[in-house]
Amino acid sequence: MCMSELDQGKSITHAFSIYFYHPNSSDPFSFESASKKLQDSLSQVLVHFYPLSGRLHYIPGTGGRVYLQCNSCGALFYEANSSSEITELKNFAHPNGLRALVPAVDYDVMDLDELPLLMVQLTQLRCGGTSLGIGVSNIMVDGTCASHFMAEWARIARGQLLENGPFLDRSVLLAADPTPPPRFKHERFQPNELLIGQTSDQEERRKETRILMLYLTKEQVLKLKETTNETRPAYISRPFSRFEAVAGHIWKCASMARNHHPMQVTKLFIPVSIRGQMQLPNWYFGNAIMKQGACSKSGELVNWPLSYACCKMRGCRISDRGVREIGP
Repeated sequence: MCMSELDQGKSITHAFSIYFYHPNSSDPFSFESASKKLQDSLSQVLVHFYPLSGRLHYIPGTGGRVYLQCNSCGALFYEANSSSEITELKNFAHPNGLRALVPAVDYDVMDLDELPLLMVQLTQLRCGGTSLGIGVSNIMVDGTCASHFMAEWARIARGQLLENGPFLDRSVLLAADPTPPPRFKHERFQPNELLIGQTSDQEERRKETRILMLYLTKEQVLKLKETTNETRPAYISRPFSRFEAVAGHIWKCASMARNHHPMQVTKLFIPVSIRGQMQLPNWYFGNAIMKQGACSKSGELVNWPLSYACCKMRGCRISDRGVREIGP
């Protein structure tokens, strides 16, 4: 099966998600029976979503392009036990504990054609609840497709029939290139260059990368949104969303924490769905996400109000009028 250009640009890693289920005293729960039902329903839903049972292969001489072989190698299903409780994990304060609830995979050891495209881990927790960890290949699907697959799997697990089958022909995205090259040199499409005398690309790569979960309450998110819209320019009619407020705040804080030179160019890439713009068939099963880059000088980003960052993000959104930029 051919893969679209949007699929080809993704990494070979998996996107992970975790579903938690609290214990229910009024409805006795059997971990063994639940596992059996999930395995049976998974085998049924993969009949319809059969690309997730295949394996990816590199195309020789293409510099890393891949194709999908629908060889029914299947998905992986694990059963596990954990000493953790839902109350310890649900606020994402313990990333290592959460990582243990999804299938582990070593990308440095396994060859691409050995990597399962779908991995599932059902974990029995100490509190009596369970977690369902899902890992699905980034090359195969985006978030919309992953949610579609989970919804149909849930229907079949409940004993219902498939409601919306996937549209599997990815050649609809091969008919037209959704990413034409820019006709002029624009900073948004150029790689960031570190200012001379500040640091170097290799120096940045050697720095240790650490994962930190930032937990925001509903009140904090609403406060960010309110603060952002207080300084919204008059020509911006539609209020900034919670996503724009939080993303802009993180972009601004990251520039402050990195102590950037005021003239250092910094970019924020935003995933944007093109399903509507490309008029893709309903329930198209494949990647339909493009990254749009918002660009600013660090000094402007730090010194201007948060609404400035949101204006930069809003300006790079795809619309019927194309891509346009909005200044402060």
